[in-house]
This record gives sequence, C-alpha cells and structure tokens, in this order.
Amino acid sequence: MDGSRVPGEDAASSGAWHRTRDGGSRREAWVKIARDIRVPNHYHALLELAGETPETAAQIEKDLPRTGATFAKQGFRLNPGEPTWRALRNILTAYAAHDPETGYVQSMNFQAAFLVLAGLDEEDAFWCLVALVTKIVPGYFSEGMAAAKLDQRVFSRLVHQHLPAVGLHLETIAPDNIVPAIISSQWLLTLFVNVLPAGATMRVWDRVFESETRAPLFACALALLEPAHDDILACDEMGETVELLQSLGQETQSDENAEEADNSAGGGAEDAAVRDADEVANVSLITRKNSEKTAEKHDTDASFSSASGKEDALIARMDAYLAGACAPLSFLKEVSRERGRRRRPSDDGLPEAVKRAVPAVTEIDELVDGLRSDLRDVVGEGALARADAE
Repeated sequence: MDGSRVPGEDAASSGAWHRTRDGGSRREAWVKIARDIRVPNHYHALLELAGETPETAAQIEKDLPRTGATFAKQGFRLNPGEPTWRALRNILTAYAAHDPETGYVQSMNFQAAFLVLAGLDEEDAFWCLVALVTKIVPGYFSEGMAAAKLDQRVFSRLVHQHLPAVGLHLETIAPDNIVPAIISSQWLLTLFVNVLPAGATMRVWDRVFESETRAPLFACALALLEPAHDDILACDEMGETVELLQSLGQETQSDENAEEADNSAGGGAEDAAVRDADEVANVSLITRKNSEKTAEKHDTDASFSSASGKEDALIARMDAYLAGACAPLSFLKEVSRERGRRRRPSDDGLPEAVKRAVPAVTEIDELVDGLRSDLRDVVGEGALARADAE
C-alpha cells in the first residue's frame, strides 16, 4: 500500500474509485498526461522548500479540514495525522513551490484530493495537478483569470449555438453574460469536483485525461443543461435561475446525499473567482445562500429510475457532445473564433500557452482559408505552393 492511502474500508483504500468502468486503472491512465513534464526527483526537492512560504503553508493548513469535510461523504477519510492528510499537504505545498507565479489557489485542494481519491500516489497526483493547471485549464488560476473569462464567453456561445432558447433566456434575465459566468466559474474552475457525485466526476475526468483537453468539461456542462431546458425557461429571475442551475449536478445522485452536496458545491470556485471577478462572485455567494432549498424545490428527473441511471444518461449526453459540437478540435476552433471575432481587453492577459494553443481567428482569416481550400481543389496543392513561393 502506498503512502497516500488510508488503511480501512474508506473509498480511498478500498479502491472504489481506482478503476474505470471497463476495469482499467485510473492511476495508469491519468498519469500519462504528465509524461512530457515529469522531472525525476523534482517533487522531493520541492518538498525540501516547504516552510519558505509561511503564508501559503498557513492557507493550506486552513483548507485541509474543509477539504476533509467535503470528501467525507464520498467515503474518503482526511484527518490530521493520517497518510492522506500528509499527502495532500505535500502535494499542495510542492505545487506552490513549483509554480510560485500562480502559487497555491483555493480549489486546488479539492482537485488534489480528488486525484488521491482516484488512487494516485502523492507524486503522481502532484504531476497530474501540474498537468491539469498548465495543460487542461492554463491561465484559470493566474492573476486576472483571463483564460477563465475567455472560456466563460466560449461557454455562453456554445449554449447559444446548441441550446438557443436557453442562451437567449439567460441573456434576457441578466445581460453581460452574468449567469453563464456564475455557473461556468463554479463548474469549470472546479472541474466539476463537488458539483457532480464522485463517480460521475471520475468519468468526466477519464475523458479529460484521455483527450488531454478541457473539451469534456464543456460537453458535460451542455449535457447538464439540456434536460433542464424547460425548467430554465420557466425561471423569471436571475437568482431563481442560478439556484436551479446550481442544483443540476445534484440530480445525478441519490436523494440522501443531495443536501450535503448542495452545501459544499462550488465553494472552491468562488474562492478562486473573487480574485478578479468580484461581481460574479458576489452574486454567486448571495444565490448560494439559498441553495439548501434546492433539493426540496426540484424533483429528480422522472425519466431515470436510479442515481446510476441518471449518471449514465448524463455521461451519454456528454459523449454525444464530445463526438460532435464539443469534439476537441471543434472546441479549440471555437475558442480561437472567440479570441479573434469577439476580442475583449481581458484577452491581453492570456498566458502565452493559451495564445499558442488557440491563436485568434477572425472572419477574414476563415474566409481566406476557405478561398485557399477552393483554389487547392481547382489547381492542386503543388500549383498553390508554387504560387505562394512566387
């Protein structure tokens, strides 16, 4: 048994979440994302720097009990003195030393704990956390949160494209992208940890690690919204709408866990969002105070007979989006279009990694590409290359 698992029958030690639906090892599958960034002995060297940032260490110590309380409902023990407690502290401390520009940001604690819950030892979990922050959601936790704001706009655009009535209704209730910003900050910044039950989130993360993109997060978001179409359109006020949207993830779990999940969902996202999204965070905090009423107000989807059936239906819808509108290449193209066609001042703060991965594409760029494609069909690739050379 490795040092990051707790003896006993809790979820972490029993392996409840260690394997995928087809029996594969999550640890073996997920760590592949870090194959090109992993540096031997780097993790242990980082741990030797612990204590050089006392403010960060104090914040991590403050967040550990909160993390433990949140994950207790998943059968994951995180108590002072236990191996998982030390492992999580080490992972977060090492990350803060590894990336001092970003440092430790609240909500990383939930993601790191989720990696341990999936069966990764602490060093593997550290490198997967690095990969999540730098490859999957680069810039989400940087000062200014420019990449997160860009993806909020992409999310809103996808809703308008694929659920047009919902998109128009959200815009009518609250202009300036406020409602999609609130919801996407809670869903995307957390990577759905504490939004969905652990089993469903594990399956979302399986697809994130397999594709090595964040496209599955957007596919999952659309999959959550789709069956709630009529309920969303029935909402008349922003607070009521946000309250409904915050409850959607709960509808994939059993009723007895709904209230507990409701109380913890979205907390990490709010903590991160307040850094440069005060208006969104304040509205989110206000609406979240009413979220305990959600489980009583909204019945679970009558078309599913069990929590497992609801989860399977959600994943099926997500996979359908991943095969079409949210296929990784299509998703990246949509991000490029958002950067090129609807540029915002906040885009100036995008990390270089984001700019390289999704260069801005304007309508003129796409028109030129279309004309080149037509010419290529007519004159052939060779003739077009010779013309370019001249």
